[in-house]
Amino acid sequence: MREDFYYHFISRLNDKDFASWLGILDFQLKENTRIYQKIIDRLEHLNVNEYPAVSNSLERTLRISGYPIELSIKAIFINWLLGNYNRAESIAQVVLQKYDGNQEGLIKNIIFLYFVMGEHDKALEISKMHPNYSDLTDFTVKQLKSGEPLEVRFPEYEEVVRFHVSTFSNHSIHTAMDHFMGKFSEEDELKHMIVHANGSNVLDIGSCIGNHSLFFSKICKSRFLHALDIDNRCCLATRTNLSLNNIPEEKYKVTNASVIKSDQSSINEYSLASDNHAYDFIKIDIDGAELAFISDSTDYLIKIRPTLFIEVNKSNNAAINSIMSQLNYRSIVISERQSIEQNILFIPSENAIKQIF
Repeated sequence: MREDFYYHFISRLNDKDFASWLGILDFQLKENTRIYQKIIDRLEHLNVNEYPAVSNSLERTLRISGYPIELSIKAIFINWLLGNYNRAESIAQVVLQKYDGNQEGLIKNIIFLYFVMGEHDKALEISKMHPNYSDLTDFTVKQLKSGEPLEVRFPEYEEVVRFHVSTFSNHSIHTAMDHFMGKFSEEDELKHMIVHANGSNVLDIGSCIGNHSLFFSKICKSRFLHALDIDNRCCLATRTNLSLNNIPEEKYKVTNASVIKSDQSSINEYSLASDNHAYDFIKIDIDGAELAFISDSTDYLIKIRPTLFIEVNKSNNAAINSIMSQLNYRSIVISERQSIEQNILFIPSENAIKQIF
């Protein structure tokens, strides 16, 4: 009964109050309960400005709750993003002992934590605890020690793609964690984009450090790529990685802009209506702003008829599907993350033969 009350209570808290409230939680959180999953979801989408407060709160909550696995991983991640490496390592050691190295997600996070800390030998030692990471080679360690870019391959393709390690944000760290294991981030979703992006004009909205942009350029051989992100650090990383892979400058464009109105006067606003390119494929990952963007882009979608791959927040799901249906698009749900987001492929009905299941 009390947990039901808290579930509805924390659903209504703003980020600042949530970070404070978590520190006075007075009962043990049990995994797989509604309130536990709600807290995990809130931490996943928490404003980075609240990380210092929630870092302190999590330490107490973990002790009370006996270090549940997902919450421990979130605490490790938040602390290393803050540069609190000693605290992150302390949590890591406790959960490693408790779970005996059997949790893949935990091992992956701890390996990368040690790489970020420069403790390469420790990372190599931890990697041997799980079969999926036991083939982490000395070559990867040497690359990181020397500052060399990491080499990434896509299954069944011979192309080698190189990425610099970027650890300046939540998204960049998650992406870099996959790169140091030698693979693209969100590999399973990328497989569904190949046929639509091959040789196409591609717009990558929410490019982060260029994981998808390099996939489109190197694997799909896009005719032209336009990568766009609101974070200038992401734009710089994307440009660096495109250049690193010898993508000709005339084949791409990187734009630092927002797709919705921004309070920051220094950030440009982007809209499809003002873009003269006819894109064949558009990937959209903009953390909940997708509904506003699609609503403002209907004239372009009617005229150009691109295929879209959109990460859709569940709160926007019904509205976006309604708009796209009215525009005569067919939808395929490709994947779902926790209970918050779906990755949906929208294909013009006249091109539906290109569906990939």
